[in-house]
Amino acid sequence: METNKITALLDKYYSGDIMPGEYQTLLSALKENSDLTPELEKERDMLLAIEACAPSVPEGLEDRLIDAIDRRSRQAKLIHKMFLTGAAAAVILICITVASYRNENKAISDSGLIATCYEDFNDDAEIVDEALLDVLSNIHMAQNDIIESIESIQINPSTNSNI
Repeated sequence: METNKITALLDKYYSGDIMPGEYQTLLSALKENSDLTPELEKERDMLLAIEACAPSVPEGLEDRLIDAIDRRSRQAKLIHKMFLTGAAAAVILICITVASYRNENKAISDSGLIATCYEDFNDDAEIVDEALLDVLSNIHMAQNDIIESIESIQINPSTNSNI
C-alpha cells in the first residue's frame, strides 16, 4: 500500500473516524510493508503493540449479562406484585372497617339511640378519617421504599454466582 494511503488511514485513526474494515486494512498494510519511512515504522510499532494488548472478552459474557438483567427484571416485577398485593389488602381492610362502622351505627339507629350517639358519631368519624389517612400514608411510604429499592438494584458479581 502506498505511503500516502497509510498516512490517510492513520489520520482517520487518530481523528476517530476510521471504520473497522479500514482499521484492519491499516494494520495489514503496516504489517506487510517492509519499506516504511522511519516515522511510519514508529507508528507500526505503536499500533501493533496496542493491537497485541487488546482486551479479550470472556466466553459467554454476553449471555451471563443478559441472564443477570433478566433476573433483576423478574425481581422488580415480584416486588411490584407484592406492593400491589399489600395495597389491595389495605383497601380491603379499609372497606371492612368502614362497613363494620356503618353496621354498628345502623344497629344504634335501629335501637332508637340516634340522638344520644350523634356526638359520638362525629368523634368516631374523625377517628376513622385519621386512621384512613394514616393507612394511606403508610401505603405511600411503602411504595416509595419499594421504588427506592428497585432503583438501587445493581449487578454485583459477589452476590450473583452466575456472573
